[in-house]
Amino acid sequence: MSEQSRPALAPGVSCQRSNHSVDVWDYRWKNNITEWVEKDGNKPMWEYMNAEYFQNLKKSPSEMKVFVPMCGNAVDMLMLYNLGFTVVGVEYSGDAIGKFFNEHSIPRQNNPSALWMSSAHVPNISEDGKIVLMQGDILKCTPETLPYSQFDIIWDRAAFGSINVCDRQAYANLMLSILATDGMHLIDTFEYDQQQFGGPPTHVGQDGLLQYFGDECSITEVNRHDCLQPDHPKRDIMLRKGLTSFAYEVINVMKKL
Repeated sequence: MSEQSRPALAPGVSCQRSNHSVDVWDYRWKNNITEWVEKDGNKPMWEYMNAEYFQNLKKSPSEMKVFVPMCGNAVDMLMLYNLGFTVVGVEYSGDAIGKFFNEHSIPRQNNPSALWMSSAHVPNISEDGKIVLMQGDILKCTPETLPYSQFDIIWDRAAFGSINVCDRQAYANLMLSILATDGMHLIDTFEYDQQQFGGPPTHVGQDGLLQYFGDECSITEVNRHDCLQPDHPKRDIMLRKGLTSFAYEVINVMKKL
């Protein structure tokens, strides 16, 4: 399916933006309402990377680029950077971006300038150019306004489930347009009883991924964790949200067909 032929909105989905708006996320960052921050990175995603992905890597990380949508101050970006990857993130909250650079003592370039920069996003670039965090709305990105038009990895740490349902098609269109032919979209989603909680993050099952990505990608579940197990790090968060029947954190790998 070509970029031009993809619908802007999925059939039957009305566009109602509420608690998933960028202003709400920005408010949460400004007021430190950030229970989703994982100090040691996303363990289920790293389980897959360490057990399978790195075992079959055909290129050096130094040759590879990772895109992190709605990146916040995720420590995963530092972990990827330390492995040699070039990391590009997009985040609406300037507070989150500032926290990332300050917490990890990463100096930034002064007055960076490049042809790809647009007025819709404020660039924050490490001195070595290997980390680029763009402050702005993810849905206003295009391949032309990113520092690279293709990425080897999309590191989707619950971003897809954190946007409005009516924006999912536009989000999917962007991800499909920047994922390299031999690249991997690693996506972290949550499945739970929607009678008990409405998000964010919203429930995303396999059918939801197939709806938006299935025409162009294979979708393979590689990891599933029961969030209500006593030893799961997100158990308390799930219980506070009222989830008591079931809640799973699921990792899928999506690759171009």
